[in-house]
Amino acid sequence: MLLLAKYPEMLTAAAQDFAPHDVTFYLRNSPPATTATMMRNVFWWRTCGQARTPALVAATAQVLHNGLAVLGVECAAKNVSPAASDSIRRIESRR
Repeated sequence: MLLLAKYPEMLTAAAQDFAPHDVTFYLRNSPPATTATMMRNVFWWRTCGQARTPALVAATAQVLHNGLAVLGVECAAKNVSPAASDSIRRIESRR
């Protein structure tokens, strides 16, 4: 989860350093880091992780979507689970 929070910082540094490859490395590492975070802490998973997993997956998907858009890559969200779709809609409605 901490890796997702570093997205704006990483993007700023990549722009200042003219390093688009930093964005691709970040995007490549985000999904495995999210999964590792969820699975590493069994207590978190048992107490609140199951309920919050769709939101975490939706947040990861949003970061991937935004990062790819910065790089000029269009992606469709056609293979998103219904639970993740609901979470994405809730996140977008808060904006």
